[in-house]
Amino acid sequence: MRRLLLLLLTPGWLARHVLVVLAVLAFGVLGRWQWHRAHGPDATIQNFGYAFEWWVFAAFAVFMWWKMVRDALDPAPPPAAARPVRPVAAVPASDGEPEPDDELAAYNRYLAQLNAGAERQPR
Repeated sequence: MRRLLLLLLTPGWLARHVLVVLAVLAFGVLGRWQWHRAHGPDATIQNFGYAFEWWVFAAFAVFMWWKMVRDALDPAPPPAAARPVRPVAAVPASDGEPEPDDELAAYNRYLAQLNAGAERQPR
């Protein structure tokens, strides 16, 4: 709990909190304004859509704030592509030479055939 409070009270996070609160207030005011326009004499269905849309924006801002707080407290591990990859060496046989891999050799022959066929085709 203390870690959460220390994190959420840093200057950067305080600025984010203020930004989210201001955004939600602005979206709420704009949604209410569109709602009143939707009930006016020159209203269209578009005004109802805009009123609803502003409230969706406010909910999205709160959702993204919650997601940022959650991610800051429990960061995800780096993706698999960002981790260093160790090369896998062939397993040597008893005499020290790598054992031939029949499946790999067949695949390499297949690729060589494809490459040879591609070279013969006119461009």
